[in-house]
Amino acid sequence: MGWGDNAPPGQQSRNYLQPALMLVTGESWRNLAFFERLLQPDFDLAALGWGGTHRSVELFADYGPLEFWKPAAWVAWDAQLDKWFVWRVIKSASVPLALAIVGTLVGVVGAIILTYAHSLAFQIEPSRFTGETPHLAVRAVRLVQLVLARFTGLVSRGVPEVMWAFLFIAFFGPGLLAGTIAIAIHSLGVLVRVFSETVDNIPYRRFEQSFAGSRLNCFGYVAAPICWRDWMTYSFFQFESNLRAGVVLGIVGVGGLGFFFTFNFEWFRFEKAGTYLLMIIALTVVTDRISRLLKLSRVGS
Repeated sequence: MGWGDNAPPGQQSRNYLQPALMLVTGESWRNLAFFERLLQPDFDLAALGWGGTHRSVELFADYGPLEFWKPAAWVAWDAQLDKWFVWRVIKSASVPLALAIVGTLVGVVGAIILTYAHSLAFQIEPSRFTGETPHLAVRAVRLVQLVLARFTGLVSRGVPEVMWAFLFIAFFGPGLLAGTIAIAIHSLGVLVRVFSETVDNIPYRRFEQSFAGSRLNCFGYVAAPICWRDWMTYSFFQFESNLRAGVVLGIVGVGGLGFFFTFNFEWFRFEKAGTYLLMIIALTVVTDRISRLLKLSRVGS
């Protein structure tokens, strides 16, 4: 990276640290002038008749507010609001929000189903609370289940959402389906690990007191209710992460908020890109506030 001779034969050596050193010069700081425009978001208030002479949004031109029960009224209102740039920004946020909601729900359901096979307590050490002495073949089958479940979880969370999205875009094309599946698979891998850890952390005497001859019933009627609060907390934290991932996936072809931010930024429309950036921040802030209102800020609170 530094001043060594790192160039191929016949080419001039390049110092990759030079851009960082150039930050001390005035010319480099002038190259960052686009930040000034990025911090001046375009709210298009002229479309509402504020700060301009032309008003493009006539919300109740065709249908009054008391006609909300008519489907055609909602279509007309949406068509009018689409003339306002900020409304289009708000609508674009529905894409990462939908990705996060559906992807997290599917991931949570998959993680709960896989947790039983992923749990050390219910696959390797159940004799500590059941009193059974399983046959060697039975123990071998349980070990295979555990290995397969943990391998599935490891692969699911080891591959980033973006890579999963690229894979499924090749199958289904760009769109919500590829992004939703990518987020769901990654969420399953992350959540199945923490879900099974909460199960394995339960004292075995709790299982022993309620065991009625079936490991699966013990898992469903004892372990799941005990861990449910922690599972909810982890799931909501994963939802917050998936919401940010949904924005990133928009850049790679899923669409929505991330795509429009990148599009405007690359075409030097920094004021409009700044509006999309504010929407990204607002999504994160609102999600965090909801988390605190639901008292999910701490595990087991």
